[in-house]
Amino acid sequence: MQVQVTTDGADGTCEDLAGHAGDCAWVLDGASGAVRAGVTDAPSDGRWYVEQLNDFLRANCDASTPLPEVLRRGVETVAGRFLELPGASDLDRVEQPLAAGAVVREREGHVEFLLSADCSIAVQRPSGAVEPILGDGPRELDARVLDAIRRLEREDGLTHEEARDRTREAIVDNRRQLNTPGGYWALSLTSRAVDHARGSTLDVEDVERIALFSDGLERLFESYDAMSYESLFEFAAGGNLDRPFELLREVEASDPNCSTHPRIKPSDDAALAVVEFE
Repeated sequence: MQVQVTTDGADGTCEDLAGHAGDCAWVLDGASGAVRAGVTDAPSDGRWYVEQLNDFLRANCDASTPLPEVLRRGVETVAGRFLELPGASDLDRVEQPLAAGAVVREREGHVEFLLSADCSIAVQRPSGAVEPILGDGPRELDARVLDAIRRLEREDGLTHEEARDRTREAIVDNRRQLNTPGGYWALSLTSRAVDHARGSTLDVEDVERIALFSDGLERLFESYDAMSYESLFEFAAGGNLDRPFELLREVEASDPNCSTHPRIKPSDDAALAVVEFE
């Protein structure tokens, strides 16, 4: 298998990361606490988390261990390191870092994948047909926050930034539902989230390529409708993964008030890995 990876930060520290090793590839979408704590020595706790998990996957993903168990051990290892840091054990759920993730591994004639939270994949078949498989994540919770922002813009005449600031507490409340029954599940400090990851196995003969991407890039296909998944794979086949990111930022720059394409953040970090199977 051959892998191309690209990431692009929206503003400041990029907390998205794409990596690969051996017959495994992944995309990680990190997030610091909804209430920032800053207990690590990295530019952000979210960046620290994805770097630590990336290092673990690089060293362990190519093993014969079942993929869910690899990810479980990775979460447990990173959580253990985090909780050893001064002040980390005193943090509550809204202050802790987390990551969404998509992991793909080729093994014994099959392609395994796992999706945690709202990282996703798109599968290109040998026929050229493409099937997107979107991760879960806090999509309904985010939709409620966006509805509140739009209502404040419409009824109170607030700018998008003002309305977003007004809904700050709702965003924090959403984080309180992380890794709880009835809430949403993402990789953080408990390996129970792996039990809720979406996974399956495909016959490698039925797969030409797989794209793994974070929700910051998902917007390009699902919200902005600015590029098809088929076009994404065409760019990948030509070795040009820059164009999807360029188009993503062009669309967002043309809509700074989030009016044409309603969204909570004007732009977001984005990561992409495209795997081609021989």
